[in-house]
Amino acid sequence: MSIDAVSSVSSASTSAAEAAKTLAQAQLTREEKQLATDQRSDATADEIAADRASVLLAQLALAEASDSTVDVLL
Repeated sequence: MSIDAVSSVSSASTSAAEAAKTLAQAQLTREEKQLATDQRSDATADEIAADRASVLLAQLALAEASDSTVDVLL
């Protein structure tokens, strides 16, 4: 594989990892807003607990996407 091909693959991998990180951050932001809205409303305890779980999952997805970005850069 030529240096140019390796560079292109590396660039594409970095771009994909950055896109995944951006999407994960957007999902986390949406989940945090939903949780904040439910905490201020008459949402049930179950709904708030589900929102908290969604926030935790979104945080995990963002952490994994961030790790992927670091792995690609190394």
